[in-house]
Amino acid sequence: MYTDIKLVNPYEEIGKRIYKQRMLKKISRKSFSKKLSIPLNLLEKIEEGQSKIGMDLLIKVSEILKVDITYFVIGITNERIQDAFNELEKYIEAYKLLSNLSFQQKQCLKNIFDSFPTKKNQ
Repeated sequence: MYTDIKLVNPYEEIGKRIYKQRMLKKISRKSFSKKLSIPLNLLEKIEEGQSKIGMDLLIKVSEILKVDITYFVIGITNERIQDAFNELEKYIEAYKLLSNLSFQQKQCLKNIFDSFPTKKNQ
């Protein structure tokens, strides 16, 4: 019944993101493990998601790679989250403006929007 559900290992995702950022910065695994003051095999396990990473070490990773720590945890940076909130605020303001329109004005806008081509009717 639930055989198609795949549980995600969060440490695997964090490890992939660390690996990706390390590679983008062109830092070898050996050099990075030295900068982190951890054994090379532990870094390998972290990047492969076979070992958990503590917050202290994740902070150090973030500082060395100069990447926002939220990227490693949730896959996006605080800056991108803020951008999304700013975009949401624009929609809220538009909603407030639209909610003050009369029924006739809303119907007129609906007709205008309905006249634009969409992917469905192209």
